[in-house]
Amino acid sequence: MGVHSYNLECPGFVQTNNKLSLGGKIEPISQYGGDQFELSIYIYKDKQSGNWWLRIHEIDVGYWPGSIFNKLSDRADTVSWGGEIVNSGSQGHHTSTEMGSGHFPSEGYRKASYVRNLRYVDESGAINDASPDNVVRLVSRPECYDLQMGDLTNYGTHFFYGGPGFSDKCKRVKLKLNSLEAFCLLKQVSSPMDRSNKVANRLSELALTDYLDAVYYMVSPSGTEHILAVDVNKDGLGPIDC
Repeated sequence: MGVHSYNLECPGFVQTNNKLSLGGKIEPISQYGGDQFELSIYIYKDKQSGNWWLRIHEIDVGYWPGSIFNKLSDRADTVSWGGEIVNSGSQGHHTSTEMGSGHFPSEGYRKASYVRNLRYVDESGAINDASPDNVVRLVSRPECYDLQMGDLTNYGTHFFYGGPGFSDKCKRVKLKLNSLEAFCLLKQVSSPMDRSNKVANRLSELALTDYLDAVYYMVSPSGTEHILAVDVNKDGLGPIDC
């Protein structure tokens, strides 16, 4: 599946409950410096049907048919938590779209958004806590949006994230490298066991975050490396080959 979609405008997701919907409004919402409200989200694969179900607050909202996936028709080898925004640069600068509460994670609890109790389901169906040692922080534009691991008690493995978007520090930067050159540089990223902790550092060394809005580095179980880049001059996500 190579399409990114956050609502029901893209085909695929099958809605089975009318209480909640993808892209719908959720209330109540947390208040800056005030009451905080949480959303429990659980995605799991039904072994019999092969479908991937979305459960929110113990309500099965719907599912993605296993038939629309390629690799996910078997299992997932990576779980990601966090936030994403679309930066089309239509106004000539970085989008002012906020992520999370619109405040940086350094402001902490009651001010910055957070994700807590990070867990995953293994092949036996058991739910496991994600170890902080196995969670890799990847931030493409820390001057626009950032992420920090938290240290609150009784919150399990958790992090604060978000940011305001466009500001004096977060402005759209013109692409200084073309996509082909950027990808070739990315291929210098350390491989196998070292990659988890070194990818972000290597991207920083290459200053690629000045050229690309986001870079996703993925490795399949077979060891095949996939690097996808969002080009600020070409809206959209796609693979780049050298």
